[in-house]
Amino acid sequence: MLKADKTPLQVVVADMIIDLPPSALENIESGVKNFLNGVCMHEIEQFEGLVLSYGNIEFCDSSGIIFEDSPYAHFFIRTEFLIYNASAGYKLFGRVANQSLSHIHLHLYDQFYVKIPRHHIPLDVFLWKDNDEFYDAMFLDKQLDLDRMYAEGQWVFSDTGATIEEDAWLEFEVTGADTNNGQLYLIGSLLHYSENNYDQEKAKSLPSKIKGKEKAIIEESD
Repeated sequence: MLKADKTPLQVVVADMIIDLPPSALENIESGVKNFLNGVCMHEIEQFEGLVLSYGNIEFCDSSGIIFEDSPYAHFFIRTEFLIYNASAGYKLFGRVANQSLSHIHLHLYDQFYVKIPRHHIPLDVFLWKDNDEFYDAMFLDKQLDLDRMYAEGQWVFSDTGATIEEDAWLEFEVTGADTNNGQLYLIGSLLHYSENNYDQEKAKSLPSKIKGKEKAIIEESD
């Protein structure tokens, strides 16, 4: 696995007090784990990041405490949390999951999706190449292998023509994060590949599709 210069993952040891309902007191260890499960995949301000997992749970006291007439038992515990915090500017490596004219999707740590929108793909470094087999098959009624049947094309390196294959590693720069149906995903950029002060605003209008060869954006003159 390729490694970036720095990692957004860190282990935090935390002392905390948790409240368990009476139904959890029959199996306190299970009750603690259920509580901590609810913390995972949530952003915790004190940890300055997203909780991915926990482990090494220790009870700081031999018993819980019940205050006044509260039915809840309070337990002091110590545990380790794996925290994810990739602020803008981090450079990481992800595996290519799929790609289209509008984006490249990467896998990060087999946990997150990373979306590279087209306006964050420098068109002086990468070009889009249509899948000739796909279009030929449409017109000539050819049979394609399943993995090529639905592929519109691929991004390629403009200088060498080398294609960006699935499962290939790409270094990207984190620009932000968002959620989709409760699932966290990152937004990234490949603009650091460009050496020409690439203006991403020029990439916002989609190029017209042309069957066949690689193509770059054609800017309309004012």
